[in-house]
Amino acid sequence: MKKAMVLLLACVVCLSFTACSGNAQGNTNGNLANGGYVATAGGRIYYSNQSDGGKLYSMKPDGSNKKKLNDDSTYYINVVDNRIYYINDSDGEKIYSINTDGSDRQKLTDDMVYFLREAGGRLYYIIPGNCLCSMKPDGSDKKKLNYVCGDYINVMGNRIYCAAGNAAGPLYSMNMDGGDLKKLSDDTAAYINAAGGKIYYVSAGVEGGTHIYSINADGSNRKQLNEDISGDLNVVGNRLYYCNGSDGYKLYVMNLDGSGQRKLSDDPGSCIHVAGGRIYYLTRDSGNSAMYSINLDGSDRQPVN
Repeated sequence: MKKAMVLLLACVVCLSFTACSGNAQGNTNGNLANGGYVATAGGRIYYSNQSDGGKLYSMKPDGSNKKKLNDDSTYYINVVDNRIYYINDSDGEKIYSINTDGSDRQKLTDDMVYFLREAGGRLYYIIPGNCLCSMKPDGSDKKKLNYVCGDYINVMGNRIYCAAGNAAGPLYSMNMDGGDLKKLSDDTAAYINAAGGKIYYVSAGVEGGTHIYSINADGSNRKQLNEDISGDLNVVGNRLYYCNGSDGYKLYVMNLDGSGQRKLSDDPGSCIHVAGGRIYYLTRDSGNSAMYSINLDGSDRQPVN
């Protein structure tokens, strides 16, 4: 519950303060950076239904044929073949798996987990103490890899990128076994997206303000991309989607070099996900968290329930 509350608070800070990024794995780097509430696989959308206590649902991309798959408060959704891996907030943030039809639900860990991503046939996750761990998808062969990663596990190529510290911190990279650790930046990095040989992230940086930056995968060529107070970054293809705190935390899009900035929605949004050619995001509706989706150009706003 603690991590879920922190995550939702971090996403809702926006309210007050492959066409996918990275590799084709259990979910995209950008979606997982925003809590992993939505994923797509096999022509279906898998999502945490905010109107039903965060329970796991699936549907077609057009919103039809909805099916409830569990009774757990679900986030960090990763879908691989016919299995879904997720963090279960209803059971102290443990890792669970379930078939894509809702059958064969299994508990995989007893540890409280702060982040979850599948890559290369293993599950990578963080437990208290900034301990990066991995295990096989059946829960066996658990390994502690290092004590650096605190959040935002990204995988690009054969390396992991993450933030040291809880919620945000210096940017590091490492091998898939946790070795060959390299610090890439002293920025306080959050919403990390590894994509196309670069790392995109939100950071206060040395210039002040919470802006979007890019840096090469080796730590060189750091660039500030905008002047907006920014959050909830999701990189998809050649576009950066984010919440613009300089304009009421409405949803914006811009090119990878920071040009072509454009507003997509008048909602004060948070937790941006992109799946099945649509943008999914959380907003506040009558004081309660609600999910909506829009086309990539901002049209056709629809509630997701």
